[in-house]
Amino acid sequence: MSRKVWAGVFQKPHKGYDKDHQCYFTALYYDQPMKHPDPGTLARLHIRPFERDIRTLSGAELARQFGAARNGKLVTTRLIRNLVYQAWLRIQRGEEPPIKGNVRSLWYRFVKPAVLRVPARDRNCAAPDVATSRVLADLVEERRLFDYADFGFTDAAWRNRAIGLLRPHVLMFAEKAAHARLLARVQQQVGASFVALGGAPGACTSEYTARELMAATPDGPQAAVHLVGLVDHDPSGAIIARAFADQLRSFGLRIASTTTLIHPDRYTTQELAAARLPLPDTSRTRRWLGAGGGIDGEPWALSVESLPDARLETLLKQAVLAVAPEPLPVDAAEGADLDAAGLRGAVAVRAVDLGPSLLAEVARGKTFAVVAQGRVVAVLAGVGLSTKPPKS
Repeated sequence: MSRKVWAGVFQKPHKGYDKDHQCYFTALYYDQPMKHPDPGTLARLHIRPFERDIRTLSGAELARQFGAARNGKLVTTRLIRNLVYQAWLRIQRGEEPPIKGNVRSLWYRFVKPAVLRVPARDRNCAAPDVATSRVLADLVEERRLFDYADFGFTDAAWRNRAIGLLRPHVLMFAEKAAHARLLARVQQQVGASFVALGGAPGACTSEYTARELMAATPDGPQAAVHLVGLVDHDPSGAIIARAFADQLRSFGLRIASTTTLIHPDRYTTQELAAARLPLPDTSRTRRWLGAGGGIDGEPWALSVESLPDARLETLLKQAVLAVAPEPLPVDAAEGADLDAAGLRGAVAVRAVDLGPSLLAEVARGKTFAVVAQGRVVAVLAGVGLSTKPPKS
C-alpha cells in the first residue's frame, strides 16, 4: 500500500524578498510506501492498538490501562506514546485530518485532553507538555517509527526554503533567516536549492527538506546532495552545519559533500584585523580550535555579515558550480503523460527553459509542468489556481 506525499512550497511576496521575486507555487510530490512500525519495538515501548479513542477514556480507565503495577500511578510517557501512536494511525487511515500545526498543536488536540483527566498527584510527570515533545522526538528521530510529515506538521521554515530545478541536488543553507533573500537571488541564477534555517536546525525542517530534495531529483532516495553553508566561523556555526548534515542523513538523504564558506582564507589581512571577534576560553572553544577552527590557531571568530552581500553571492555561485558544473539532464514529457498525472492543460517544459519570461506567464495564470528524466518533478501554477496535488 502506498500513499501520495504532498511536499509543497508556496512562496508569497512578503517583507524580506526582492520585488522581482515572483510569486509562484512549487509542488513536489511522490509515492511513498505506508510505514508499518515494527511490532517488537511497539511492544517494548508498551504501545498497543486501541479500537476506542484513548481521549474518551475516564481518568480511572487511563490509570488502569497505563498505570504502574507497583503503585497505580499513571506512567505519563507510556500514555503519551500510545496517544501519539493512535494519532499517527488515525491520520494515516484518514479518520482524522492532518494536524497542520506544530508539536504544541499535537499536545492540545491529542494528548492534553487525556492526560489532564488524571489528577497531577496521580501522575509521575509534572510537565506532560514537555514530555510530549520528547516522546515525539524519540519516536520519530531516534526510533524512526514514523515521520513528522505523517502527522501533517507545518514546517516553520517553509517560507525560507525552495527546491532548485536546474541543480536541486545542491543545497545552499544559511544559519540565519536574514540571508533568505541572498540565497533566493543565487537560486535564480544557478537553480540550486536553498533553506535559511533561522538558528539551530529543527528536525521537522530537516525532514521536510530531505523529502523535497529526494522528490526533486531523478535518483530519488539514492540522490547524493552537496551542502554549501553560510554559517559563522565559530563553534556554534560548526555545530549547526554538522547537526544539519546529520539530521538530513537520519532522514535518508545521502550527503556527498559539505562546504562552509566563511573561513579566514576568504579575507585579506586588513579585513581579518577588522572583522575578527574574540572568543571566551571555554572547553567548546578549545575543541573547535583543535578541529581546525579559529584564525592561525588563535581563538578568533568571523561572522557571515563580515563579508558584503556581493562577495557572499559570488562565493555561493562559485561553490555551487564547483560541485555541479552542469545542471541535471531533463527530458520533455508528452501530453498524455501530463493527463495521466492529473495535469490536463499544463504546458510541459524543461528546467533549462525556466526564466523570468516563463515565471511572468505563471504569474498571469498559466500552468507549467517541469519534467526531468521522463517524469514530472514540479508544477508551477499561478496564484489564483488550485494548489492541490495531482490526482493519484
